[in-house]
Amino acid sequence: MVNDKEQSQEEIESSGGQVDTIVSTFSGMTDRESVNYQIKQWVAGNPVHNPIRDECCPDFSCCNGKIASVEQRERFAKAVVEKDERTQMEMLGMFLGSAFSDEKIYVAGLEIPSEC
Repeated sequence: MVNDKEQSQEEIESSGGQVDTIVSTFSGMTDRESVNYQIKQWVAGNPVHNPIRDECCPDFSCCNGKIASVEQRERFAKAVVEKDERTQMEMLGMFLGSAFSDEKIYVAGLEIPSEC
């Protein structure tokens, strides 16, 4: 049986060699440069999986195809630039909930909204 990561890799490879293009784009970048590049691409509406960290975009859109609104992406990027970890964590929790909207998810350390 193929695990989810391998299956995703196979699907991407079968779509015209995108993996090779993405990996070569990140080639030679430092860890920090790769994160900055990924965030800039995501805010611009081009979600790419970071192969250096094997890390999804904040909203997981590089792997699930559901990209956050431009306002949300810009707000998250601003929080990264301003080192506003509280906003980053709140938004990551929101993105996680959106990625699994049919599940009840609680992220430890975040306040539970009254509507839950």
